[in-house]
This record gives sequence, C-alpha cells and structure tokens, in this order.
Amino acid sequence: CSLFDQEHLLYWLDSGRLSLAESWELATYINDVDMAYVKAIWQGAKKESAPVEISPLENWVSTNDPRLDAWRLLGLGAIQRISTAAVILAGGQGTRLGFNLPKGCFQMKDLPSKPHLFEAFAKRLLKVTSLAQAKMAPRLIIMTSYATDKDTKKFFESNNYFGLDAQRVHFVPQGTMPALSLDHHLNKDQMRIMLATKSTLALAPNGNGGIYQALAMYGYVDLLEEEGVQYIHIFSVDNLLGKPCDPVFIGFCIAHDATVASKVVPKCSPDERVGVMAKKNGRTTVVEYSELDPQEAKRCDPFTGRLLYIAGNICNHCVTPQFLTAAASVDPHFLPYHLARKKNFYS
Repeated sequence: CSLFDQEHLLYWLDSGRLSLAESWELATYINDVDMAYVKAIWQGAKKESAPVEISPLENWVSTNDPRLDAWRLLGLGAIQRISTAAVILAGGQGTRLGFNLPKGCFQMKDLPSKPHLFEAFAKRLLKVTSLAQAKMAPRLIIMTSYATDKDTKKFFESNNYFGLDAQRVHFVPQGTMPALSLDHHLNKDQMRIMLATKSTLALAPNGNGGIYQALAMYGYVDLLEEEGVQYIHIFSVDNLLGKPCDPVFIGFCIAHDATVASKVVPKCSPDERVGVMAKKNGRTTVVEYSELDPQEAKRCDPFTGRLLYIAGNICNHCVTPQFLTAAASVDPHFLPYHLARKKNFYS
C-alpha cells in the first residue's frame, strides 16, 4: 500500500479495530488489486479528461445507401460460413425499470408477443441463421456482472435457451475495479482507493469496455479465432431493436475490410443527452454529451442545415478478433478509461 500511497486502506487494521477474520478479508481484497494497473488507469483517465480539441465526423454511411442489398448478401454469406458471433453487453440490473432482475430478463408487455429482451435477441439470431441457411447459429456471448451472472444463467436455462444450442451460448462476467475518491480536500493528483466497509474495498463493474479483457481472460478470443470467426457484433442489452449478427452491418464491414465499425442514430436535438461519434484531437471516438460545449453542439452544416454533431452513439459495434486482442492488451495510458462519477456508500 505504501508504494502506491494507499496507507489509508490500513487505518482500521493499524488501529487494532479489526478482528482476525476481518484482517484476512481486508488483506485478500488488497492482494487482489493490481495497484500498478489501477494507477495507470487513473493517470490515463485524468489525461483523457484534460481539455481536447473536438471536431465532427466528416463521413458516414446512411441507411438509404444503394449498396445495402449487396452488403446484406455478404453478411448472410458470412453467417452461413459460421464466421460471425454476437456479444450482448448485459451486466446491468433493471433497477431503473422498477425491476430487480438482470435488465435482459425484462419483459416488454406492451408489444404483441410480450418478449423478454433476451428472448427477442435469441429469436432474431435464430431467424438470421434461417435466412442465411446456416448449419448452426452464430455463437452468442453474454457479458454479465457479479450482480447479474447467476440470474442470467438461470433465466436462459429455465427457458431452454430460447431454442439456441446451449453449447453455443456463453456467459462472461465482466471484471471489477476499485472505486477511486475525487474528494476536493485531497490532492487530486493522487489516486485514492475507497473502502466500502472497514475490511472491504469499494468495487464497481469496469464498464462496457471490460468486455475486451473478459473475452480474452476466459479464452473466447482464441476460440473465435480458431473457429475462423471474422466479425463479432457487439451491442447493449438496452437496445430492443438490436439485431445480433445484423447481416447488413457485417456485410458493410466485409466490403470495407473494417477492423472496427459503429452504428449510430441521428440526434433528435442539440441538447439530447446522448454521446456522439466525433473526433478528439483528430482521433475518432465517442464524445459524451457532457464533454461537448452546448454552443458547439448546436453547430450545423451551412449547406444542409443538419447538425454537425449528429451521430448519436448507441453502443453498437462490429469488430474483428484481432481488434479484440489488441483492445484487451492495450496500455490504459493509450486507450484510457472514461471517468464515471457516481455516489458510493460506506457502511
């Protein structure tokens, strides 16, 4: 702890107010944390939050592009060759929906078929498999979290995997990270890991970006490469309209030999609270709505009148296994984590 200026974690231990069991518990928590890696993440996130030059994207492809049918055929061909896979980011709980199970278990009762989110995605995967006349459905990998993993697995098992082959449906728990304090009375340049109790660290899921390390850690990147998978379609469980292994999207990637591609939707208004695909210091990335100056967000193309920052990010991406490998091993100084400021409770 002293090497990384985290001596405060030992306060209750040093003051003699922990039992033997609590002392071992605290030691286990601290030993499980890669302090050097967390420090690198902290430094990278701080650098990312520094002022940057933000500019709009110059080019993207519209859904009325005349090449859509050709891309669809390319994508269906890839699905037929079993060279695609789908990943659903489903680590969140349905708390905001008034629902205490994983978000993917939520039932859309206002729709005629009343599907659960996971059910809708599974049936769409079966449908595109049929359209492609493939021998088997693409592998489906679901990123869970420590809070949703057990219930998600139980939900699929109790519903017979909605017709999918259970051997080709996988569950990958995302990792966790220590919560870091941003107290104003402390030195902001110093990383400070927070306690949840006297003998436990405050931990939080490591975000959607944790999918890269999770896939690599559990051997799925190697598995996909060995099976000849060329493209992995990744999207969030929140999106009821998500089409796992969307053939048009996959065909677009094949036609453009893309390493990574993202779907976007036009923003409804400049003040819509959604991140956009834009450029930071010349690099294409997601710019959160809180990072974009309100006046800059209102800028329009002088010829079309369309918003310049219009490409709303919907967390829908298509990547290659090579991209997954690179993303899992990249230095957090180069590909920094995004700071998420949230309340943390101490008991």
